Amino acid sequence: MIVLTGRCFLLAALLCSLPMVSSARDLWAKNSEKLSETDETIDWTSPGEVARIHANFNKGQLIVHGNVIDVRSMMNPGLTEVNWSKEANALFINSSDGGGVGTWSTRVFVISRSEVHEVKVGEAISKKAFPSDTPHEYLNVMSIGWINHGSALLVLRQVPNSSSYKDMDLARFYLVDINSGRVIEQLTPADAAKKYRAVFGPGAEAVVSQSSNDARSRQ
Repeated sequence: MIVLTGRCFLLAALLCSLPMVSSARDLWAKNSEKLSETDETIDWTSPGEVARIHANFNKGQLIVHGNVIDVRSMMNPGLTEVNWSKEANALFINSSDGGGVGTWSTRVFVISRSEVHEVKVGEAISKKAFPSDTPHEYLNVMSIGWINHGSALLVLRQVPNSSSYKDMDLARFYLVDINSGRVIEQLTPADAAKKYRAVFGPGAEAVVSQSSNDARSRQ
């Protein structure tokens, strides 16, 4: 197994927290591709070969129009998913350092004719209210799906699924405008499911069903 992050636990930990996970796709977001290793490398190419990812033990690169972006910290076989939007000409990467017992992060890239721009969705949602005392740096952040023909992205912020946190699994969803990088809507899990469930993968579905979110959905 290639391990490109600081720590890696068994994929079984993820499967315990996300019981509906497909063996090949869809960790958090519908129609994502879960990255795995072949001959000790990870390789992914977007439709139309607009972008590609190549990683091995020493490096992890997103390559677009000759630009090389370091995504090594996001490369963890079985715990990384990539989701491509043809309409937005963009992709997001969700990855964890330990699945159900680790933390999740996301990176989002929009591709123009000659360059690639990273949308700092994590920074954008960190400025918004969140009904938890859990420190910001410990919260999970995952991209869930492209909305409005790819002009916006639904992002999830969640207290990790660990008894170390008194409000484990508590979550909120945020709609981020891709052009401005600003949050344009904030939703409880129940409200997000009503409006945007079509883009939910099994991880997002599991968040909606968590009791902590049901009990605090109106806060």
